Amino acid sequence: PLLSPKLRRAVAAILDDQVEALQRDRVSVRFAPELVQYEAASDRVRVSGKQVITGPGADPVTRPRTYEVQVAFRNYRPLITHLDAYQDARARKDRTADATTVVGPAISAP
Repeated sequence: PLLSPKLRRAVAAILDDQVEALQRDRVSVRFAPELVQYEAASDRVRVSGKQVITGPGADPVTRPRTYEVQVAFRNYRPLITHLDAYQDARARKDRTADATTVVGPAISAP
């Protein structure tokens, strides 16, 4: 498993809910990465690109999306210790500026 135990539980719950909603609404979602950046100050990797949502009888909806990941190594194995997703730089800034505001499922493990 690549996810830390704390992250695994949180991600599994979020994914179960999202998969159920996608199946119910017959919607598909894909991500096309465009830029990968490493931020040394936080030791995190950001992957930015376009998220495309398609459904029956509707035009595809495209919007920016960024995934932020931090990876540690334990016993010579990679372990994801932080995972976050947001729409744009402003959403990221709002999230870090006001920790009491929940913008999305930012998940970190010790």
